[in-house]
Amino acid sequence: MRTVNTSLKSTTKCSPYRWACRRETNLEQGSILVLTAMSIVFIMISAALCLDIGYIILAEGQLQNAAEAASLAGAAELIDEGILYGDVSFEDDITFARNNAESIAFQNKAANRSLALHRNDENLPDGGIVVGYIEDPSDPTSPLLTDNPAYYNSVQVETSLTHDVNGPLGLFFSAFAGTGTVQISKRATATIDDRIIGFALSDGPYGEESLMMLPFTILYDTWVEGMDGDDHPLDCPCPHEPDVDDYTYDPVTGAVSPGSDGIPEMKLYPNKDGVCGQEDLPGNFGTIDIGPSNNSTDDIRRQIIYGISQADLDAIGGLLMTDEGGGNFSQWLEGDTGVSTTVRFELDDIIGQPRLIALYRTAINNGDNAEYKIVKFAGVRVMDVNMTGALQNRNVVVQPCTITCNSGIIHPDAPHSGLVYAMALTR
Repeated sequence: MRTVNTSLKSTTKCSPYRWACRRETNLEQGSILVLTAMSIVFIMISAALCLDIGYIILAEGQLQNAAEAASLAGAAELIDEGILYGDVSFEDDITFARNNAESIAFQNKAANRSLALHRNDENLPDGGIVVGYIEDPSDPTSPLLTDNPAYYNSVQVETSLTHDVNGPLGLFFSAFAGTGTVQISKRATATIDDRIIGFALSDGPYGEESLMMLPFTILYDTWVEGMDGDDHPLDCPCPHEPDVDDYTYDPVTGAVSPGSDGIPEMKLYPNKDGVCGQEDLPGNFGTIDIGPSNNSTDDIRRQIIYGISQADLDAIGGLLMTDEGGGNFSQWLEGDTGVSTTVRFELDDIIGQPRLIALYRTAINNGDNAEYKIVKFAGVRVMDVNMTGALQNRNVVVQPCTITCNSGIIHPDAPHSGLVYAMALTR
């Protein structure tokens, strides 16, 4: 019987066929190389797409920022200070709006290039700069109308990287796929509106916002009569009133100097007790309480310099006129008994600076019990201060001015103020 030595049996499956084993190994290695190459190509394509997408998103953000800045700059030019001189020119305002929008857009960059705009002097609805009127800015469906320049309150700006404007956006790696450029555009609309019925403060970039309003008030009828007057719009005929136009405001330096600038002045304080025929009106000649009813002189001094705080507004339940119907809005505010002469230092400090004031139509009661029915807001700047001597010799002289307040609350049924504007991005 033969004995078989199994310990010498080969366990190599393909050892008798070494050429076949080598061929199988080579095929596997070749497949791995192909897969690796394909993966690298796929990864490179993905990376290229990601870079291009990121670049497009970055450029779109830059275009949007430029469109918003340019539209706000353009809308600001629609505020016509010619109303103060009785000389309103819509065409000049529209031209200035386009100029300012172009200037601000060019100062912004997208894809590392300064941005030009399609000026669109024809004011076509699909142009780069469109100036028009939005009846209700809070309604996104309210259209931008261009048929009546007298009502224009909005500027729409389109910033583009296209073949027609600024050139298309060049891509990094997608050029290898035959898509070397892409055209992108962004649009923004800013609106100014003077149909303000109140104010709502919010936190700004530098902390809590303030409302730059003086705690004084003027009779609405006196204001309207002055603004509508023929020769001297805000003149008051009392012998101790300031002259019609004794002061000049320099918009470049912000300085106030003697002489005429064509804008008449009026007395902010005192405006009662024999002044301008208001001696028979109830109420008082002091300030209004925009804050706690026990406002101190320190509170008034703070408000003159720094404005009205949120805590002040909370104390009166907010500064917001309610609709009485027929386009009439009002809010009752309490009055103070008088003004300390020590506030002259704070008033001196703000000479030439724009401030808000409230206009009242009706006053009831006297002293601490006085109440004023506020019906409108106006813009003024303090031109001269004299708080010494007898009451009839004291003066806080102001002239009307335009003022922009981003915290203004707009109501489409409210009357236009012509002086106080809210400005915001509305589209």
